[in-house]
Amino acid sequence: LDMRDRETAGHSRRVTRYCLEIARRMGTSEEEMQGIARGAYLHDIGKIAIPDAILLKPGKLTDQERAIMMTHSKAGYDLVSRIALMAGSAEIILTHHERYDGAGYPQGLKGPEIPLGARIFAVADTLDAMTTDRPYRRALPLATAREEIIRESRAQFDPAVVEAFLAIDDATLKSIRQGDLGGASAGCGVHLESRVARHLVEAPAGRSTGKGRRRACGCRLPLSMDERLETGDAP
Repeated sequence: LDMRDRETAGHSRRVTRYCLEIARRMGTSEEEMQGIARGAYLHDIGKIAIPDAILLKPGKLTDQERAIMMTHSKAGYDLVSRIALMAGSAEIILTHHERYDGAGYPQGLKGPEIPLGARIFAVADTLDAMTTDRPYRRALPLATAREEIIRESRAQFDPAVVEAFLAIDDATLKSIRQGDLGGASAGCGVHLESRVARHLVEAPAGRSTGKGRRRACGCRLPLSMDERLETGDAP
């Protein structure tokens, strides 16, 4: 997807790291963080079903084109939910455009009806969108993004998630923004992506493919997540 849409290159990895930093400060369990990491990294996988004429259109989308673009969350859910170990992550993919006030899509969920991972993702996604360069504007300062997220608390965002986000120090946020994805919390998006692709191609619906080979590239997910992904036993 990054190859099709250069504007989003690196976006999934940064958003995943932001999500994990927020989730950690909310006291989420290791199992929850695993699901959040997978869902955040693959949140836009459904865009592979969107025609290039719409996905890469430089100008404003028409109402019809916008309606087609909005189908990507359901398309991604349908794709990923076939994998048993990805069930929780698929819910994040489906609901990552919902809003805390109920004005989002595709289901118009409100407040705690939205999975926690998707509520965390909403803040992380906005942060990354505002603090990275876009064709129509330069990246905005962290302070500006922080102010906007505070302003949208209880409207677009869960106030508890906003509070956790505000607890992250500037140095950590700048490290992620500048592409420093080192450390156990970051994981390896490339290997997660290829692992999911292998399951989609090889696994019957609802089943995992069993043990895989230990990779030798040197980058690692947190050990427990890595082990479970390798064996197909991840929740």
